[in-house]
Amino acid sequence: MVVNFHTYNSVCRSFSLTAFFSGILAHEGLGTLNPLDPAVANGHEARRRIAARDSTNDPYRIAEPVVNTSRDAILSTVRLDVDAADQRIRASADNGHAFVKNNYVVQGLCGKAWVFHTTTVAYAQILIQQASAGGSIVCI
Repeated sequence: MVVNFHTYNSVCRSFSLTAFFSGILAHEGLGTLNPLDPAVANGHEARRRIAARDSTNDPYRIAEPVVNTSRDAILSTVRLDVDAADQRIRASADNGHAFVKNNYVVQGLCGKAWVFHTTTVAYAQILIQQASAGGSIVCI
């Protein structure tokens, strides 16, 4: 018999993946803490929105100083400046996970799921965690 991740967890092990999926959505989305507070926001999308609110990343503010030049000069300048703002916003998404963490926590511990282990050719239950940029272990 061949089963996938979802079937093995939910059917074979009667293991609810609801908290797991909620944790993933929080991790990639607005997080589980105040998504407006840059000191605690712990979702990638929340961190992006915080950076997008910064006036230095506003494409209109970036574009306005260059509107009195030629069309080609405007396009070139705006493209470079808006791309730079996009890079700043992307960097603020916290891919190093200094802030985006601990979204899938159950009773104070990292949540679990059953995953297929290719060496043993069997499912094994693991904690859903990763090493942070500083080397400490955090929940997704």
